[in-house]
Amino acid sequence: MIRREWTTRVAELSNTLRGKPDLPPQMQEAMALLAAAQAFLRDPMVMAIAGGGELHVRPYEDEAAGALLNYTGPGMLAVGMLEQGREWRLAPFCGAGRPPWSDVTPEPEATTADIYLDCEFMEDRCSVAILSIGLVCGDRRFYAEATDADITKANDWVKANVLPHTLTWGTKGDDDANFQDVVLFLGDTDSIGEHLLEWVHDVCQDLAPNFIGYYCDYDWVLFCWLFGCMIDLPLGFPLYCQDIRQMLEEAQLYELRPEQTGDEHNALADALYNQTLHDWLKIQRKAQHATDDNQRDHQCPHQS
Repeated sequence: MIRREWTTRVAELSNTLRGKPDLPPQMQEAMALLAAAQAFLRDPMVMAIAGGGELHVRPYEDEAAGALLNYTGPGMLAVGMLEQGREWRLAPFCGAGRPPWSDVTPEPEATTADIYLDCEFMEDRCSVAILSIGLVCGDRRFYAEATDADITKANDWVKANVLPHTLTWGTKGDDDANFQDVVLFLGDTDSIGEHLLEWVHDVCQDLAPNFIGYYCDYDWVLFCWLFGCMIDLPLGFPLYCQDIRQMLEEAQLYELRPEQTGDEHNALADALYNQTLHDWLKIQRKAQHATDDNQRDHQCPHQS
């Protein structure tokens, strides 16, 4: 499973991780508290409170297996497992919130960071294989190509409409305008998730990621597979992707949408279009709501 995590034995936590320079301050605070997890070995229900943060330790249903731990502090929620054998695994939680088993009072509702995604892929009736993925968050961009993809399996449509817009199999160069100021990764499929996760953590900071696509059923499956299965998605990632196509249908605006210009079927260009399209949709929805409110204000009161 690809996940940014630090592993150590509980008895070595304070010496190994406390004050580690590459950990954020909130995580350093969590490290100072996690030594209290040793108490689980004596009492399966323990809570430590210090420095404005709380550490909860709860046993699995099978107490012999170990415990679930979660820590909340300012702008931070860390979740982990204390497993039999006293191995501690800690993964940073991207954004505010809490897992369903948490007894900790949640912090105020999180502000989310909208991340627009698009994937290009090959498919047949038995499988789907990713070729490239583009992500956009504000003015931040990420683009990756799976250079180990077997393009001999690409159909004629993919060869004509997708491959020419790539760096690996097409005529694009990394000096192309679309790839300026982009975090770029060209490599094997299994490594994309790790680089993508680092980029998301960097752009989101303490915000919760909110993924948005367009006709994104296949895109979301391929996105999840970069980390393993859906249940292997990094902590803090939603288990779903919002689809602009459905939003347009609900708002009855699909036929009025602005058309895409530029390199359609390049994953990064499509992700940028998704951002533009969603921004346009939000403006239209706001205008619709204003019109509805105005109509209600001008309705005649009921006469009895």
